[in-house]
Amino acid sequence: MDETTATYWPHGPHQPSEPLRWGADLRLDDRWAVGRLDLSDPAADLLEVASTIYATDRLVPRGPWRRRGYGSDWRRAMRVRIPVRDISAWHGARRHLAAMLSWLTDDDWTLEFAAGQGPLTRLQRPLLPVPLSDVEVLLFSGGLDSTAGLARDLSAATRDVVAVSVYTNSRMQALQQEIVGVLNRTAARRALPVQYQVSLGLDDREDTQRSRGFLFLAAGVASAWALGRDRLRVHENGIGAINLPYLHSQVGSQATRAVHPRTVTMMEQLACRLSGHPFTIQTPQLAMTKAELVRACAPVADGALSRSLSCDYGFATRIPGTRPLWCLHVLSPSPTGVTRSWAKRPRPRCQLPDQRSAGAPP
Repeated sequence: MDETTATYWPHGPHQPSEPLRWGADLRLDDRWAVGRLDLSDPAADLLEVASTIYATDRLVPRGPWRRRGYGSDWRRAMRVRIPVRDISAWHGARRHLAAMLSWLTDDDWTLEFAAGQGPLTRLQRPLLPVPLSDVEVLLFSGGLDSTAGLARDLSAATRDVVAVSVYTNSRMQALQQEIVGVLNRTAARRALPVQYQVSLGLDDREDTQRSRGFLFLAAGVASAWALGRDRLRVHENGIGAINLPYLHSQVGSQATRAVHPRTVTMMEQLACRLSGHPFTIQTPQLAMTKAELVRACAPVADGALSRSLSCDYGFATRIPGTRPLWCLHVLSPSPTGVTRSWAKRPRPRCQLPDQRSAGAPP
């Protein structure tokens, strides 16, 4: 009989397992995509596998920071069993996916697949679907890089753009919708939002979330497949993508590798293995910095850029009465976003901003 519930091993691969029940323990909601695209079985499998791996990553703790021994205690032994529709395709891609996850998370992954399906199986097709054809598909997080990239694509596009997002809370969902709406008011082409919600019904035990990059890329690839496209655009500046460690104590994936060029290449290869067809992930901003990316946007995009949020912690600093912090990556106060005047200033010499200072950055 087909399986519908995933299984993970929270205390090690040889210890008792626990179920991951769709809708109760793990929620994957595509209601904001229905009508814009119709997920094929390979696309639905990819989204469900990525969501299950993300949930497992959040539920298996690495241990207290003080016991991580500068990386020696960082690595975990992860085991998960996931129901899929095309079990032969996933068996064929299992080693490659395990290697990709090990690169992203620094963990040892044992992946098992069983015949089954998750929550994205259509019981009823949309009554009035919105037909989409000849569109560009890009990944949109609501951060500065993806906002600037979307603004530039809309200004130069000869076709509409589908902006694919994953959100884990309602604040990020609303922010993504607001930014797309602001850009649509002035752009010659439309940005069509496609959003997926992924959330846990259990208390998460690990906040590093190193598998989140796989989840976001999987949503983009799956949406592109559903739209009959063989490419996906991902906007990330080169410094953020390569993300060299800032401290000697940052070991391996403690410096996140979500959009690292190697990650992008491995995701292209995974998509090819699963579909049997070539797939390309374009990173057109890889040779740019954030400031250069902002300068390249037309002034009409300033309203959207000022609303962007490149870090989940930024929501806390937008609460009235809290003090803004200077972000090392974004180089701007969290409450206001990057401003064009700051982006046009001469580049400062590299030094760490003093987060305790309320003054201007060095």
